Amino acid sequence: MQKIALGLTVLVALCIGGIGGVWADDIALPEDIHMVPPTPEIAPPAAAFAGVWMGDAWDGILPHVLLVEHIASDGTATVVYAYGDAPGWHITRGWTRTTGTIAHGQLHVALRDGKAHVRYLPESASTLLGFYDTERASAFIRLTKTEATTPPDLQHVLHALQTPIEAELLAIPITTRDALGVPKALTLAALLYRPSRSGRFPVVIFNHGSTGRGMSSPALTLRAEAQAHYFLHRGYAVIVPMRKGRGGSEGLYSEPEQCEASAVAAGLASALEDVDGVIAFAAAQPYIQADQMVLAGVSRGGYLSVLYAGKGTHRDRIKGVINFSGGWVGEGCRTDFNAAGYAAAAPHISFPTLWLYAVGDRLYAPPAIQGYVRAFTEAGGRATFHLYDPLPGDGHRLAQFVSTWKPAVDAYLEALGFPRQ
Repeated sequence: MQKIALGLTVLVALCIGGIGGVWADDIALPEDIHMVPPTPEIAPPAAAFAGVWMGDAWDGILPHVLLVEHIASDGTATVVYAYGDAPGWHITRGWTRTTGTIAHGQLHVALRDGKAHVRYLPESASTLLGFYDTERASAFIRLTKTEATTPPDLQHVLHALQTPIEAELLAIPITTRDALGVPKALTLAALLYRPSRSGRFPVVIFNHGSTGRGMSSPALTLRAEAQAHYFLHRGYAVIVPMRKGRGGSEGLYSEPEQCEASAVAAGLASALEDVDGVIAFAAAQPYIQADQMVLAGVSRGGYLSVLYAGKGTHRDRIKGVINFSGGWVGEGCRTDFNAAGYAAAAPHISFPTLWLYAVGDRLYAPPAIQGYVRAFTEAGGRATFHLYDPLPGDGHRLAQFVSTWKPAVDAYLEALGFPRQ
């Protein structure tokens, strides 16, 4: 399941719009920026927060700049919390100036009349980790310090940092069968990201997770923007499909989160059918290299990517699989459906696969994860496996931490013969 979806309604309410701003690309900044260097009496751990921090987006979606304009001797700080446009979260750029508190090596800022809390802590001398929390959701960001302190300079730096990413909406036709076995035509909604230059591109089909037992609304279209940024920079087109009954896709959501074998089988059959349709559609497009496809996905989407490579109708077109935190059901089920599914797919996958998990995953503990990899490899599959150290918050959100997994994915794609284009 994707934690990214949880932030939608909360972050919409978080953003308090400033007026009279200087528009720096996709981020609003106030006209009266006034940066005051820390005085000698400010303790070094507090003084380290002074300055302008930028270069990333909350969960890869909401651009954010933090300006720590002034730090007082008691640890209070005047900050500007600025943010950009995030169409997927229905947020329009704005900013707010408020007071934060520096204590115990962290900068705390309260927003939304105290209903939301943002905390920042140093990762290094030049980077901050940021955590946004409410009672319902959380988000993560990594910001880099810049020497720019005036609106014109900040505009210049922001322009250099930001790479616009635009998605095209696709309508993908598929054929399913109703309860009586009668063929029925449906349309799946998908987002397409592709390089701005002309030509044909290898494609990554990025598969989403479950609704998390209703934690994520089935009506929400998941955009996978953070991952799309990465693959676009490597020269791939990226298709992010929504399976039946999710987002703008037609049909019924047929992936029940139950531990019964019949429910697991029915959900997988429906999901595999959707991927069939997406691959057939992609292969027919003039901008896609039909024999250069990679399946990737998070949670159920990662598990689905592995299983499709072993069982899917068009699996011969697949050249690689990247499995982020994959599994169909949590390890609380008495039957280990995940290990069994991985083992069944393994003998039919001729290429190496990449498996990426993190300690602290709320659904899968390290022994379960290692069991999945072992079941796959003992059945004949080839897996390069990375189990990352605990991440801020929930390790199941690993796919959002691009800088963490980027070296492993770079190496995997290059080993498959997909050099950066």
